[in-house]
Amino acid sequence: MKNFGILLIAIDAWGSGFYYQLAYNMALSLKLSYEGIQIAVLTDDKNLKALSNKQKEVFTHIIEVSDDEWLENYKPNPFKLKTKIYKYSPFAETLYLDADGLFLHPQKKIEDLYNELTKSDFQIHEVARYPIERAHQSGMIWTQPKEKEANSFPKLWELYGISDDAEMPETNSSFIFWKKNEANEAYFTMVEHNYNDRRLPFKDIGTSYPDEMAWNISSAQLKHYSAVPNYKPCYLEWDNTTKDLEYISSNYWFMMLASGYQPNKLMTFYDNLVKMHRTTFGDTYSFKFEMLKKIFFRK
Repeated sequence: MKNFGILLIAIDAWGSGFYYQLAYNMALSLKLSYEGIQIAVLTDDKNLKALSNKQKEVFTHIIEVSDDEWLENYKPNPFKLKTKIYKYSPFAETLYLDADGLFLHPQKKIEDLYNELTKSDFQIHEVARYPIERAHQSGMIWTQPKEKEANSFPKLWELYGISDDAEMPETNSSFIFWKKNEANEAYFTMVEHNYNDRRLPFKDIGTSYPDEMAWNISSAQLKHYSAVPNYKPCYLEWDNTTKDLEYISSNYWFMMLASGYQPNKLMTFYDNLVKMHRTTFGDTYSFKFEMLKKIFFRK
């Protein structure tokens, strides 16, 4: 695993230190599974001032990025930075993770996940794939399946020059694995371009353009897909039917608190795991997940 590393983003433009703590929690859950794991964090503050010196020990690389990489129209937009992760990763094999989640240690081993991932060159958390004729089956909130809608699938195909035999993946960009090679570099370059080339109306996240639009469109344009279709390594709660922690741990590698709303039960799972991890690490700082500090609520 010497060429492999984890990449996180922690931007604290709002001054609470919340995303630094989230990144630390994620990194710690990985570090406790495999002490030698390399973990890099892209941040707006090289000193990660909201973290203690002990907490900062979990990161092997702290990479400060310039403000223009994550600001858009003078407002914080970490999704913009996410489209640039290929060029910032110091690793030959990278697993990017959103900070708002945990590796399910001690139930899982990061070495086993690594062995699973490195069988291929690219994997992203993928819900489904849709050819144009099955667009009406899509549940994506970023685009609409109805042809009369301004942001419909047919309109998307037309405006972005997507070939008729391509498929549009429905992804969640909380989890992206890649190896550095020409095909992946071309894909990530297209993602960055498409994030700024916005040709359709869209549903925003907070005030930001959703990065999933860029990942999905680029995959369809280049026919660059996950090696394993419908690959779902993360537990993501969408339907308010929260499973118990034993089920989540048995069936997923990560628990993610993505989107703007989470059931109290899931946040309690998260807080209890964080408390256990911090106690094991000898960290006396307490933490509580607060939904209102997420980017979804930052207007």
